Amino acid sequence: MGQRTEASGQSEDSHPAAPSERELLRRALLVAAVGAATVAGLVMVGPRATRGAAAAAPSVSARAALPSAPVPTASAALASSGAASAVSAPAPREPSPCSPRDPLGLGPWSAYEPLSLGEVAIPQRGGHTADHGYDVLIHFHGHEAARKYFVQASRGAVFVGVDLGVGSGAYSKAFPTRGAFERFVAEIEAALRRRHPQAHVRHLGLSAWSAGYGAIGEILLHGAPQVSAVLLLDGLHAAWRRGPVPSPRVEDLSDRTLGPFLDFARRALAGQARFAFTHSQIEPPGYPGTAPTAALLLARLGLVPRPVAPSPGDDTLLTEARQAGVLVWSQRGDDAPAHCAHLANLVPLVRDFVEPVWQTPALERGVPSTPAPPRQRPGARSEPGRLELELLPSPGPRRPEADAHDGLEPIPLAGPGEGAESAP
Repeated sequence: MGQRTEASGQSEDSHPAAPSERELLRRALLVAAVGAATVAGLVMVGPRATRGAAAAAPSVSARAALPSAPVPTASAALASSGAASAVSAPAPREPSPCSPRDPLGLGPWSAYEPLSLGEVAIPQRGGHTADHGYDVLIHFHGHEAARKYFVQASRGAVFVGVDLGVGSGAYSKAFPTRGAFERFVAEIEAALRRRHPQAHVRHLGLSAWSAGYGAIGEILLHGAPQVSAVLLLDGLHAAWRRGPVPSPRVEDLSDRTLGPFLDFARRALAGQARFAFTHSQIEPPGYPGTAPTAALLLARLGLVPRPVAPSPGDDTLLTEARQAGVLVWSQRGDDAPAHCAHLANLVPLVRDFVEPVWQTPALERGVPSTPAPPRQRPGARSEPGRLELELLPSPGPRRPEADAHDGLEPIPLAGPGEGAESAP
């Protein structure tokens, strides 16, 4: 969820060798024993995933056009007018949220095309208006897991996945200026125009899991009026006002790192955009977690979360705050599986929260299915099929005008033996 720092004096851009299986096991046991301890592992995605993920996300029921294997079922909270509501009975959960199944591959989307950052999957047929306008979602961090959910939920949007490694710093550095993001969007449009010379981006949304929020913060900081949806999946962190405290309250936090997100959320409150933030109960070491950050964000927006009654077989959704285009979900869980489970929130958020407002044109699902992408390919910065999990500090987006003394405290180093790793 945050930027990784090192205990051994390495820079945040260094890439030491991946940890051994023994070290991965030791860290997994540490997470299970301590909950909020530092997590620095790579969880393999595949059929060897274990059972017992107690923090599955709110889900949506399978469509007739999809495979018969169960997929997440829809949350009644999204259909409500803003009052507290129960989550509908979910379908059977994933065996492990960190190891989502891949029932469709890329399905009716074409094979990935590499971009300067990440890769793009475009509908094989359809998914555009008569004048060839496409809706586009750019997802940062854990994009292969996100893609598995997206293709089951989206009506026909273009999917762009970007993985830049561990820590939000890698993501924020990718968009240091407004021009950097505009050039990236132009690159996506160029890929669309290879399909048709009049193709263009009609609606543009940004989503991020964990550390990926660093990219969204920088993009919004420099101004991105073309962005009409932001989805944050257990990744957004406030700063300390005076220093770390256990079980922090709103008054213990500073919104210094939240400015771009607050500005966008206010656009959503005015009905001009869609903003969603889902968070776990993880208490990371030395910096505010996503739960107190959500409390501060809601206080600044003047919104009050309402309890959500548990549904049979699923009590993960605790509270909801919803008004106009803003939605904030608080979910149970304070470990790595709970963190991973937020990726599944793309299903209800894309299908029920964003695309109905965009009126996304449908793609054709009767085309030959594109298989899952190969593990090694252009555009994949880290090995596909692995989720990089880290619960270490992040400074969030820069606020040049902010007083350096009223916000973020110095970031503590990782503990002994818990330095940064990246996927091979």
